[in-house]
Amino acid sequence: SLEERLLRLEARRVNLGEPVTASERLGNSEVLLAAQEFEVTCQQEIRSLHERCNVLQDTIDTHSGGEMQQLAKLLQEQQLKVEQLFADGQDCSAKMEEHEVRLGVVRSKTDVQDHRIALISDRVD
Repeated sequence: SLEERLLRLEARRVNLGEPVTASERLGNSEVLLAAQEFEVTCQQEIRSLHERCNVLQDTIDTHSGGEMQQLAKLLQEQQLKVEQLFADGQDCSAKMEEHEVRLGVVRSKTDVQDHRIALISDRVD
């Protein structure tokens, strides 16, 4: 701690033969008290900042929480719609292919009938 460091510095000065005067000790005590007061003030300010941050976080959670839930619900609904549209698109694609096959069969039958009519027409002429 700061107090221990000051005492060690005083002890060094005494060991080196330098006397520590009463005014220096009083000055050291004042410095120590000022440091302790500063530390207490800093701790109070940090607590105050923590409280303000917690209030701010609660406010953000309160206001954005409902909106986030609405967005999540809307996103889920949109995802279901997209999946349904994708499934509908696949069904339409399959039906279109089926109709193309049927049209091909009808064309083939029509071509055969046209060919028969042409043969009959050639015989009649």
